[in-house]
Amino acid sequence: MNLGQTQPLNASIFDGTPKYLGITVDTDPELSPRAILGTAAYAIRAQSVLGFEAGPGNVVTGEYSFAAGDSNTILDDYSSITGGEHNVIEILNFSDTIPDTSVSPSSFTDYDPSFDKLHAVFTAFIGGGFFNHAHGAFSCAVGGWRDSAAAAFSTIGCGFGNITHAPARFSVIGGGLRNQTWGYFSTISGGQYNQTSTSGASFNGSAIGGGLRNQTDHHIATIAG
Repeated sequence: MNLGQTQPLNASIFDGTPKYLGITVDTDPELSPRAILGTAAYAIRAQSVLGFEAGPGNVVTGEYSFAAGDSNTILDDYSSITGGEHNVIEILNFSDTIPDTSVSPSSFTDYDPSFDKLHAVFTAFIGGGFFNHAHGAFSCAVGGWRDSAAAAFSTIGCGFGNITHAPARFSVIGGGLRNQTWGYFSTISGGQYNQTSTSGASFNGSAIGGGLRNQTDHHIATIAG
């Protein structure tokens, strides 16, 4: 027999305090001593974390998605926001077509929509922070403030106002202030107002280590800082 099979157990009784199992047979007195209930691989409270309460303003419409924090929004499947406030995951087509106009510039461009046919499920992740957006399929914004991962498969570590523009698939911005990637496989580790080539070509592969107002104008170019 399984515990709770005849009389279902209410999850509220598992509040972190010790619980004991008493056993009686027919009309005989309860056996002694009682057995303490321990943890198990399958738990009645596995769907939540003790002491954790997600904020009331979260909106999750995607299947198998999860939002912690407060006033966060997830509109896609298999996506997660693990904290922070006012973060948004909204993937449209394969790359962003609705820019976050609070971050300049606002000239996001949609990329080849034929890629939509290759990917039936889109997902994204935001770790936390404030007003971060993940619009690119399989994009990731770890934290920060007003970062926007608009390119598919792109990652922003942290910082403020950083953007991986829609054409910049597989690009990475480690952090810093208002850095921007525009081409495939480009990387900006940090710094301020740095950007990889805006030539419009799909492949770029350039890297900026950091510094202030650096810009790569050619493919596979490198600026240390």
